[in-house]
Amino acid sequence: TMKELVHTFRPSKLAEIVGQPEAVRAFQGLLKHPSSRAYILSGEPGTGKTSCAYALAAELGGDAFGSQAQQVSTGFWLVSSNRQGVDALDEVFEHCRYRPLCGSLWWVILLEESECKSRQAVNYLKTRLENLPQKTIVIFTTNTKIEDFADPAIAERCTCLRFNSDADKLWEEAQALVARVWETSLGHNHAPSLETLGFKRSGRLSFRAVLRAVEPLIMAE
Repeated sequence: TMKELVHTFRPSKLAEIVGQPEAVRAFQGLLKHPSSRAYILSGEPGTGKTSCAYALAAELGGDAFGSQAQQVSTGFWLVSSNRQGVDALDEVFEHCRYRPLCGSLWWVILLEESECKSRQAVNYLKTRLENLPQKTIVIFTTNTKIEDFADPAIAERCTCLRFNSDADKLWEEAQALVARVWETSLGHNHAPSLETLGFKRSGRLSFRAVLRAVEPLIMAE
């Protein structure tokens, strides 16, 4: 069976992230001068928030693309939204006082769709984010606006990066992605246009939706 395109073409380096130059610049700067810090990545689904975190972890030496055991042993910790109560968070942060078994000895903690407004979480995170363990980078992702997602006390302790979903601004890069995927998968460059795939140049665009639309056409070739 063919591996899903969203997994096959998930960027493994920050330079491969398309359409989000501000976030890429911020994380490339972090790689040049690594320090413990926290980020909030906000934007529509499919714009590259999780991919950015995976690419950062990979460039820091973590196995972001391996099994969960491989991820944690190399310093990448993905915490899903249903595992983010205060006790569970405390366990993660306490664990980060110890170095990963291998890799660069950095931790990248990715907290997906966190709830940063409950009083318990806010009180806990306020203290934690002020005193991150050494070599620990925390990344929160959210599909909503930062102000709807995080209490101001949390947002001001993080670098806040907004991901662009404007179809018109992402159009050329999305079309180039289709061409690259098409040529890599099929060996020729007769890729369909985004219009043919059903996308419009106005409104929002998701790179994930673009890959999902291309997939059945590639499988049919």
